Amino acid sequence: SNMWPFIMKRRESVKRSTFKEELKEEECKEEINAVDERTFKLQVSHGSCTGVFWRGDPLTGARPTGPVSDWPRNGALLKGQIHEIKGQQWLHVSTMRQARSSSAFKTVGKNRWIPFDGGPFNGGKFLHQCTFS
Repeated sequence: SNMWPFIMKRRESVKRSTFKEELKEEECKEEINAVDERTFKLQVSHGSCTGVFWRGDPLTGARPTGPVSDWPRNGALLKGQIHEIKGQQWLHVSTMRQARSSSAFKTVGKNRWIPFDGGPFNGGKFLHQCTFS
């Protein structure tokens, strides 16, 4: 079967930073609109992965459309609808603001899904609710 790679591994040895992106409240606020979309921050919980590749539709197996090089990097903000499929939570992503970007949210291609959790051997939790200190 054709399986998408689950997470992007660092291909070169780089100095690890403790960079923590500070977000303004309006950038990360949970917005609920007519289609009940919510905003989450993508951050691989452990390991050296720099983000998460897009997954296809977990129900139909339809692959993401268009170029997939825009996969979300750690720190990206994703907006979409939450679905529970076969006991696992997924976010069907509609728009994204890439990590460290000051641009507005951009519409992503069709069939762009991210699981909330990659499991203990695949980066742990991927999607985190936005919190403010």
